[in-house]
Amino acid sequence: MIKRAGVVMMLCAAAMLGCGDDDGGGSGSSGASGSGGSGGSDQDSGSGGCPNLAGTWTIDEHCGGAPLIGMSVPVTQNGCEFTTSGAFAGFTGTLDDNGDFTMSGEAGGMTITCTGTATATLVTQTCTGDCDVVMSK
Repeated sequence: MIKRAGVVMMLCAAAMLGCGDDDGGGSGSSGASGSGGSGGSDQDSGSGGCPNLAGTWTIDEHCGGAPLIGMSVPVTQNGCEFTTSGAFAGFTGTLDDNGDFTMSGEAGGMTITCTGTATATLVTQTCTGDCDVVMSK
């Protein structure tokens, strides 16, 4: 299976550190809230030639287990930079035109760093502490 590195790790860290509950922020599964994705194939691009991650993503797999599965993670994107909100507010990252990304943020007073790969409909990431995460739209 493909590992959802960045976002998954962030979510794992949040789960292990007891970060809040899902406060919503859009509908749909993977992606970010706001203006939504462009729809269509995994090759759809956000501005800047990067895959469009904007919309709300759904956690399919997470090292934190059942409490995080099914939670929504809203994402907004500006060019090749993105931010997450909702239960995982404050994480920021950069994405390249191949969909590879790095992101980081604070959870429980600890800085969490994640790396991963994203398409228009699938995110796999690994974060600090070998936490693998998979999200879909």
